[in-house]
Amino acid sequence: MALPSTNGSLHFPFSFVSGFWVFARSEKWMCHSRPVLFALSLVLALGMTAGAYRFDQKRFESQKISESLTWARQIATQAEGLAMNARKESIDDPMGWAVGFLAQGIEPRIMQITKVLGSQPEPETYLLDKEKGVFEYTKISLPEVSTGIRIRINVPFRGFLDARSRFSDDVTTLAFLLLSWLAVVFLIGLPLGWQFNQKQREDLTSAQAHDITSNMDEPELPVLPLDRRIDPAGWALEAKHLLTGLGKNVREILRSAARLAHASARSHDAVTPIRERIHVQLREIRTVRKILKNEAEVIQLVNLAVKDCFIEENRKRTSRASLGEGDQTMRMSQIAFLLETLKKTNQLSESAIRGLEIGYEPMATDADIAFKSHSEVVAASQTMNEYVTRTKSNLMEQARQMQSMLEEFDSSLPPDGTIHSQGSFSRSA
Repeated sequence: MALPSTNGSLHFPFSFVSGFWVFARSEKWMCHSRPVLFALSLVLALGMTAGAYRFDQKRFESQKISESLTWARQIATQAEGLAMNARKESIDDPMGWAVGFLAQGIEPRIMQITKVLGSQPEPETYLLDKEKGVFEYTKISLPEVSTGIRIRINVPFRGFLDARSRFSDDVTTLAFLLLSWLAVVFLIGLPLGWQFNQKQREDLTSAQAHDITSNMDEPELPVLPLDRRIDPAGWALEAKHLLTGLGKNVREILRSAARLAHASARSHDAVTPIRERIHVQLREIRTVRKILKNEAEVIQLVNLAVKDCFIEENRKRTSRASLGEGDQTMRMSQIAFLLETLKKTNQLSESAIRGLEIGYEPMATDADIAFKSHSEVVAASQTMNEYVTRTKSNLMEQARQMQSMLEEFDSSLPPDGTIHSQGSFSRSA
């Protein structure tokens, strides 16, 4: 197959691979340059690992920027709405009041909100600092007074292939490098080894034919050097031991994957009802607060009506002299006092419920984050279990093929006396 035409960007990789392949097929290479194969395969594996690492980091960066930007814009919209309401109520610093309202509380949060003063070329800017793990979003919401909001979101560390720590990132990178190196060595060495094996078989066949024609009375196989002799029985026993060890390792991997899947499922089932209860309590608190707010408005209207009646009665008080009317005025004063007391009590209750709502909001956010994390763990464990099951099937099929090959090899061996009389078998590449 012809190589695709390039404009220079892919010329060096294809030239390197083609030159490496031509050199690898030479006889001198097959005889003396096996360490060079490992070295060049390591270089190719390093390039593959670097490209995969770079692609994975770019993918994570774009994903986190999109998620954090969406969250920050939602908070900025809430702050702008609160600032507009504060401006209608003639508050001196509406943006500062909105930021203080959103940032109240002493519990640690993954997001910090601050007020920013000054102007900038763009009304909205954002930046992801991967070293510090912080996403910073700045928006000038009130350009006429050069006032805006700044939101900092703590971004958790994510390494290569979604590693959660520096150590796991290094281990994952090294494992990927090792697998890439083994894959390159296998893909390059398999055809070279097959070609070398064919050459050895052709040489052996020609040597046997020459011995048979030169000495028909004593046919025997050519005696090869000691370093090229093998022991078929020992090789078969070692292969059986390797198959047994492989089966034990696969069994332990399956057990670990099953335990991980069960543990993640139990954790997910435990977090789900807690999250639902928190959201139910938060909705009930908001409903009660709305009821108290409506009740406060009704009390305010009744209080205004009673005050109007009280003023009207005081105005007519000079023209009335009966004792019953004086008692009526006193009762109206008491009603007005009780309504004012009820209004203050209602305000205190609304403030207390608002404090409970503010306290529940971070808990609901943490529950949502934990629920999402557990969902990711469950999905990852299910995927891992699926791939482990596929690996198990493949390994079992390979083990059956290896066992069949061993049985055919044992059945094809001649008796021990024949082996000793004819010499030794040659080693294939």
